[in-house]
Amino acid sequence: MDVIWSYKRELIHRDFHSGNMISVSNQRIEITDLGLCRPMNAQNNDTYGVLPYVAPEVLRGKEYTQKSDIYGFGIIAYEVLYRITPLS
Repeated sequence: MDVIWSYKRELIHRDFHSGNMISVSNQRIEITDLGLCRPMNAQNNDTYGVLPYVAPEVLRGKEYTQKSDIYGFGIIAYEVLYRITPLS
């Protein structure tokens, strides 16, 4: 799944973490595990995901948004940059 493709179609992954990414080639990584992926307008208040990757506002009871997925992506970027996993 292409991140830009999903955001143009207003989809939210809702379980975005490094365990849901696979290397297809040296220059391509794909996002997997779309079981919780939903359109933006199909919201509910259930909280899913791996705790260090869940945006703080979601932990406080607000709905998932595309910004929540971007937060998770930021944590993945942290992992790649520093080669350590976030504390859980």
